[in-house]
Parts: sequence; C-alpha cells; structure tokens
Amino acid sequence: MTEYIRTSLETNLFFGRIMKEHALFLQAAFPAGETGYSSTADRYRSEFEKVLWQTVHLAGGLRKLRGRQTGKAGRSAESAGYTNVKRADHV
Repeated sequence: MTEYIRTSLETNLFFGRIMKEHALFLQAAFPAGETGYSSTADRYRSEFEKVLWQTVHLAGGLRKLRGRQTGKAGRSAESAGYTNVKRADHV
C-alpha cells in the first residue's frame, strides 16, 4: 500500500509541476493586448500551484519519495525542489 501512495504522490508532483509551468508559459506567450487569455492562464497557474502545494504537503508525511523522475533514490519532496512553490495558506 505504501508503494502505491508513493507512486501516486510522485506522479502528482511531476504532473502538477508540469501543468503549473505550462500555464505560466501560456501566460507569457499571449500578446500584451490579450488580457483575457492572459488572466485565464494566470488563474490556471494559480490553481495548479495550489494543487501542487497540497501534494507537497501530503508528501511531507512520507519520509522518502523514490524520485523516479530525477533518478535519485530516496530523495524527499523537499530535496527534489518541490518546496519552491509559493505557500497558499488558504489551501
């Protein structure tokens, strides 16, 4: 069961970060006059950031994540760089 939880958290950390970054890329790519699209992308970025922070918070309950994406066994979520997410206190 622990293996399933670790795998799930790893997957959510990976894709949460990817989705947040993609929303940021979209926001930066829209022309300055397209404020509607830019603000929508910003809302998505903010929501993905919240999901990522929640996952980081949940992963903190496990001492080690395997770090399959990084290739370094035994890395925690913090040492893998996932705490670079701005904290959302209202989450």
